Amino acid sequence: CVGNKVGTEKLEGQETFCYGNSAIIDPTGKVAIKAGDDREEVIVHDADLEQVTTTRLMLPLFRARRPHLYHEITKED
Repeated sequence: CVGNKVGTEKLEGQETFCYGNSAIIDPTGKVAIKAGDDREEVIVHDADLEQVTTTRLMLPLFRARRPHLYHEITKED
């Protein structure tokens, strides 16, 4: 579920423009559903949990992680 903001609003004393076009993206990176740019709305999409599992097997990004090396990139000089 995603809320879609559009139009101009004041935020901390400054005008901010919200473009809308909020979207829910599926596990493969495709737009599953997209809100418009002309009105506030809530969009809802039923996620296919099987697709999440399948995509994680096809794109094993987290298997390549090496947490034991994280301290090397975060330590300060």
